[in-house]
Amino acid sequence: MSYSNQQKLKIKSHEANNRPKRKRITPNQLEVLTSIFERIKTPNYQLREMTARELNMTNREVQ
Repeated sequence: MSYSNQQKLKIKSHEANNRPKRKRITPNQLEVLTSIFERIKTPNYQLREMTARELNMTNREVQ
């Protein structure tokens, strides 16, 4: 197999991994989440939903 064919295979196998990139939280989101979790160790569903909407995140990301 030639060098260029090997390179093409590497690129194709890398492209096959179609996972979306991980979303990073902003410093502001981190600050808000930290302050909430310092006060309430296990926030309920309602608080997580409210926080998620406020921070433009999903409930799962807040969890």
